[in-house]
Amino acid sequence: MACQKNPALFNGTLASLISWSAETNYLTLSLGVACYRDLLFSNEKAVEWLQAGKEEYLSQTLGISAVMQTSDKKNILMHRSQHVGEYPDKLDVLGGHIDVQVDCQNFTADGLFAAIENEVRDEIGITANEFQIENCIGLLQNTATRKPELVFTGKTELGAVDIVSRTENAKENFEYTQLSFVDADLSILKPFLEKNGEKFTPSATGCLFLFADFIKNLTHSE
Repeated sequence: MACQKNPALFNGTLASLISWSAETNYLTLSLGVACYRDLLFSNEKAVEWLQAGKEEYLSQTLGISAVMQTSDKKNILMHRSQHVGEYPDKLDVLGGHIDVQVDCQNFTADGLFAAIENEVRDEIGITANEFQIENCIGLLQNTATRKPELVFTGKTELGAVDIVSRTENAKENFEYTQLSFVDADLSILKPFLEKNGEKFTPSATGCLFLFADFIKNLTHSE
């Protein structure tokens, strides 16, 4: 049988996480390279390798996610489509991976922020002057696949209705079937997550709980 290529799949070079350390207000990452093929194969074999004590085989491809808040105080969620390699049909926050350039200049702090800004623009079609990535709030790990995820927060001057209208021309709108919005108010967000956790990707659940803790701590410090 002839094997037909899927034009939606692209085996680009991605950043991987070698090691990390954390101090007050500082997160230091040591990065290497992987690719989409390694990522998907690693996810497929993760349970087998972990049971065999071969965690060093895992690709450790670094994901990046952004909890984006609209001007009407909603967090943006997307329903992942069937055209994605990880967790199709699940709810997720915006994000993706770090596409590595030849000189690895995106391994700097500015480069990491630029990478998540690119993902936000490509996924929902808003322009650079309509949003801002404000903070990197932590590093998560998917307990099933050991995939790490770098988490950011951001805000846009646009409301939920305007965001939806922009997605028609977004470069990567094939990654989701529709957008949803959940109130960023912690009294609504946390119960929503606890009730609907099985509908989310593992990284999205972690990102939103981390966001809730970040907002809670920020409020207490003011």
